[in-house]
Amino acid sequence: MRHSAASWVSTAAWALAGCTLLILVAAMVLLGLNAERMGPNRVAFDVTVGLAVVVYAGVGRLIASRVPRNAIGWLLGLMGLSLGASVLAEQYAPYGLATAPGSLPVARLGL
Repeated sequence: MRHSAASWVSTAAWALAGCTLLILVAAMVLLGLNAERMGPNRVAFDVTVGLAVVVYAGVGRLIASRVPRNAIGWLLGLMGLSLGASVLAEQYAPYGLATAPGSLPVARLGL
């Protein structure tokens, strides 16, 4: 059975959003673990960026799956992915170096 091109595009849009949300969940878990070492303003900022990631990924998935030739949907999805990865990297290094030293490999690369 062959899948149509629209089916593959929809799957790709969902996969992009899903990967973004997995990265965001990991970032928020590390943020929760690092919260004692961070100021409340920084925690609030990262939570706000996390909400922006959800919005970018959701709107990007919606546009990309319905109008696959519209680059805006794919760009919004990639923007969510990059913001989520940024928050994850910002939380990865402090966790691996200060909160639980030595617990994460290559934590120094996140600095």
